[in-house]
Amino acid sequence: LPDRLTSPGRPGLVNLSGKLSLLASAALMRGAVLNYVNDSAPMHLCSAVDAPVCAIFCSTVPAFGFGPLSTFSRVVEHLGPLACRPCGLHGHARCPLGHFRCAREIETSQLLAVLAEAQAWRQQLAGKAL
Repeated sequence: LPDRLTSPGRPGLVNLSGKLSLLASAALMRGAVLNYVNDSAPMHLCSAVDAPVCAIFCSTVPAFGFGPLSTFSRVVEHLGPLACRPCGLHGHARCPLGHFRCAREIETSQLLAVLAEAQAWRQQLAGKAL
């Protein structure tokens, strides 16, 4: 996936997957307008350095108590109820039912709405700093 995202048609994107230390990753996250992460270690790293974060929950749910804690933190998840969700405390590498609707049916518009909110939040912070 990272290689597809950084294809020649997208010159502004750089693939740093597996190339940064933990401290460098934290610094990069802290300076980002927004970090899109799943319910995993990067979400907790964002929380640790108070980096803006959009946590995407697929097969797990924030109600388990593992949500983001940053000042600017939002959760994006499947909009409607799914009888199979959550399918486990830590999720699975593959959907036990084979459809992975909890992830596939998350709308791009949900993710873009959080980005717009994060940009406005950053601008508001910049205005207060003046």
